[in-house]
Amino acid sequence: MSILTELFFVDEHTCGFCREEPVSTHGICTDCKGRLEFVKGELQIRGTEIWCNYPLFYNNFLKGKVHAFKFQGSSYLYRTFGEILVDCYRQMGSPQVDLILPVPLHPRMERQRGYNQAALLARVLSERTGIPLEEHALKKTRQTKEQNKLSYLEREENLQDSIRIARPDAIKGKRLLLVDDFITTGATFRSLIDALLPAEPKSLIALALTSSSRLE
Repeated sequence: MSILTELFFVDEHTCGFCREEPVSTHGICTDCKGRLEFVKGELQIRGTEIWCNYPLFYNNFLKGKVHAFKFQGSSYLYRTFGEILVDCYRQMGSPQVDLILPVPLHPRMERQRGYNQAALLARVLSERTGIPLEEHALKKTRQTKEQNKLSYLEREENLQDSIRIARPDAIKGKRLLLVDDFITTGATFRSLIDALLPAEPKSLIALALTSSSRLE
């Protein structure tokens, strides 16, 4: 099945995870939803006063789904995951935001994967909230190592100077919501924030789908 088929021809009446059982909420069946661990997670992004909210703990069940979403072409999961992010945003009190910015992928990685998973999540959030999405304001200028096996310092070094602003005019004076699928140490969001600050945004908040931290 092609990626376009996966994206646009999903049966809305069956579970987004098992793709068999009838849905309950979030496009998920009761059994699959029971295997998720919903949290009201918050992590402060190191070296900043900015916090990232996330709605799911990264347990073994979710790990398999996120891995399939990112690395195995299961792009159809964007809708289910996106709806969970929408609920999280609303539970945050629907803060005032002018633009949604997804974490960018390097063009080579995006070609290999076929899509940017953070951008797909951000599209659902934009569609459901009416907040404009800006997918091209940030650019990943070099391909970096996967972050999951690096220490915090190694993550920071890996990402250093890897993000640039392609459209500073779209950023200045705006209230920005940064979106990614995963937060561990916050190094990825920190790299985005460092890149964005010279463009003088009015405010920054961050939202991720999941974290392996149980902090709430």
